[in-house]
Order: sequence, then C-alpha cells, then structure tokens
Amino acid sequence: GNDSGGGAIVDMRHPDGVLFAHFEADRPNLVTAALDGTVRRWDARTGQLLNEVKVHNDAFSVFAPTPDFKRWVTTSYDQTHKVTDAASCEEIHSEPSAVPTAFAGGARGPALRIGASAASRHRVRRDGQVELRAGDTGELLLSNLATGEILQRLDGHVERVIRPEYTPDESRILAHGYLQNFVLVWDAKSFKQLKRFECRSQVLHTAVSP
Repeated sequence: GNDSGGGAIVDMRHPDGVLFAHFEADRPNLVTAALDGTVRRWDARTGQLLNEVKVHNDAFSVFAPTPDFKRWVTTSYDQTHKVTDAASCEEIHSEPSAVPTAFAGGARGPALRIGASAASRHRVRRDGQVELRAGDTGELLLSNLATGEILQRLDGHVERVIRPEYTPDESRILAHGYLQNFVLVWDAKSFKQLKRFECRSQVLHTAVSP
C-alpha cells in the first residue's frame, strides 16, 4: 500500500516482537533486535532482509550500537553480556551478566513494562573503544570493548547503579543508585571522585545540560 505522502510502505518483520531498532551510521540500513535474541539487518529503502544472526538465547535487555556502529553492545535475559562485530556479525567477547532483580521475570512477563530502562545502564564512549556500564553490586565498570578487559571500577554506591552518564564533553562521569538520594561525579581521566550531590528524596533521573 501507499502512505498519505505517496511513498511505498516497507514491511520489515520478525517472527517475534521487536525490542530495539537503530539506523546504521552512514548507511540506509535498519538493524532490529527481537524477543527471541536475533538481530536482523534490513535495507530500509526496500525492506529487503540482508542478514540475520542469533546473538542471545533469550530476549535483549540492552541493544546499544557504538557511535560508529562498528559493534553492538548487548545484554540479555539469558544472563550474558556480549560485544558483537556489526559488519561480520561475529562475537568479539562474552561474559556472564546477572539480570537485575528489578527486571526479573523475563521480558515476556510484567517486567517488560520497565525492562526497557535497562538500556540506560550502558554508555559507550564516542571513540567506540570503552564501555561504561553499571555493575550488579553498586559499582560502575569501564571496559575495553574489543577485549572485554575491565579497565576501571568506580565504587561509592551501595545499591545497583541505575543510570551512568558521561557529560557532553566526556570529562566527567556521573551516576545514581537504585532507591538512593545522591548522585556521584568522577573525573573521567583520573577516576577521582569529585562531588556528591545530596537530594531530599531518592533520585529518579539525571540529565546534564550541554
């Protein structure tokens, strides 16, 4: 059929529900990640399926391409965290990753309503080399995306970190924890803790102005 603007409607489907969709950088391709742990790459102009790969054995809780789209950073309810080469679709490395208790019950259950926020627990530096992610016991982890090596651990939270962030210039890292009333700020080069902002009640969200 045709849309109201006269352009052809392109139909791109998975056998199961789609959780994440991203356009590739500098290419007219769309990449989709589904409940069954598969990723499909489509030509967004024609709807042609270009390739498909099984990345996880259960639904994605995180599907985060690096800024240059050379790698996919993913976490799943199969309790693994993976980095995959986007061009070859080959796994670069994999490690265990516990599903946060807030998302327990699987992606198909009631947790699906809040499970999408798991994606906010991961950030990739603009150079595509380093991943910043929340650990499962209150720490922040910086790891080499190519090898999975843990480069630095940042402590200070007693509960699971909800939302790690870089400032726009990537000179600072900030994060707050689950049911906690403070935000911690670190220097992104020295990893020295710089500030602790106390709030009157628990912090639900943080944002950094440009």
